Amino acid sequence: MVKYLGCTVLITASIMILSLTAADCIAQEYVIKPNDQIKSSVFDNPDISVNAAVPPDGIISFPLVGELMVLGKTARQLEVMLADKLSYYIKNPKVSVQISAYNPLKIYLIGAFRNPGSYNYKPENRFVDYLSEAGGFDPLKADIKKCRIYSAGSILRMDIDLKELFKADSLNIGYELKPFDTIYLPEKSGFSFAEWRDVADAINIILGVFTLYLIIQRN
Repeated sequence: MVKYLGCTVLITASIMILSLTAADCIAQEYVIKPNDQIKSSVFDNPDISVNAAVPPDGIISFPLVGELMVLGKTARQLEVMLADKLSYYIKNPKVSVQISAYNPLKIYLIGAFRNPGSYNYKPENRFVDYLSEAGGFDPLKADIKKCRIYSAGSILRMDIDLKELFKADSLNIGYELKPFDTIYLPEKSGFSFAEWRDVADAINIILGVFTLYLIIQRN
């Protein structure tokens, strides 16, 4: 019985160690993304610790070091960078960097959508699925020929003509989206057809009132 319990404890301990090791490897391989919360600390120097959310441009200001681009870096890589720069001011600095909160993967829809905002990234989702989640768009206001997809680094990846996309034989076209892509749909510039029609109606009303005024004056 004792031998059986000893084996059980050993197996449980082994599983725990393997789980911790795997979690540590994942944490080391994870690269920093916008809106992640990171904490950096330096042993025996609490006054130069940093606890900050990563801004969209990925630049964070660190005491003594200055501004650093942290996007795309792992926690370990950032530790090495900080230690290297702090070594000019501190002898053998011991730096620790932790990602205390992870930003879930998102797709951003901005512009002339009915419900613009951020939506959870789903690998199985098609381009049109995200348009549907955003409630679609107002065809009278949206410039559907100039929809664009930008990467996380604000780099234009592709232009999309939604008029062509929504043809019956084009709905299954798979525009590849990646985490933190932005779908931008601009509004039309100038008057739309509906707005010109409203102006014409208003002009007709004004002309009608003016004609009635002339008739009254003649009588």
